[in-house]
Amino acid sequence: MPRLRHLLAAAAVALATACDDPNELPDATFQNVVDTVTINAVRGTPPNAPAGFDLVDSRPVRLDQTIAFDFLFDFTDDLEPVFVPIDLLGLVAEGSVPPGFIPQTVPFEAIEEAVRNGYSQGDTLRITEGDVLMARSRLTCSSYGGLPLYGKLHIIDVDSTARQVTFEHLVDLNCGYLGLSPGLPQR
Repeated sequence: MPRLRHLLAAAAVALATACDDPNELPDATFQNVVDTVTINAVRGTPPNAPAGFDLVDSRPVRLDQTIAFDFLFDFTDDLEPVFVPIDLLGLVAEGSVPPGFIPQTVPFEAIEEAVRNGYSQGDTLRITEGDVLMARSRLTCSSYGGLPLYGKLHIIDVDSTARQVTFEHLVDLNCGYLGLSPGLPQR
């Protein structure tokens, strides 16, 4: 049994290492598409209103139906709009890479490729209209060593009266790919 565990561990390391080489990735099958969504604040809106966002499925989610999301939207007690990564809620499995954000200083359209490291984790992120963020999902793509997905967000509107945020997003749904331009990503 110890030998089997050793072989499985070695295979997992080899697979994860292979995903660092873009030539070892499977061909991309999902087109990168820009979409716009609106999600609600957790507090002060109906419990059945979508308040979370799932980068893995690239869609808003209702928190009364699932814990499969990467971040949620809310306002602080001081009425500051924030994104709250799922790991702050204690919902990321031990040993997993939590989702995160990297604030950007360039326009949304100018971001063509994600980076693998440097994502803020474990803190709420204050947002304002016009902010552009690079985002990393919770672990996914288990068949390729548990890789996260990468995306970008552009905050279009924060409505404190309706308690909503509207943003455009693009998430590369191809495991191991970093492309953040519309269309089929290249290796």
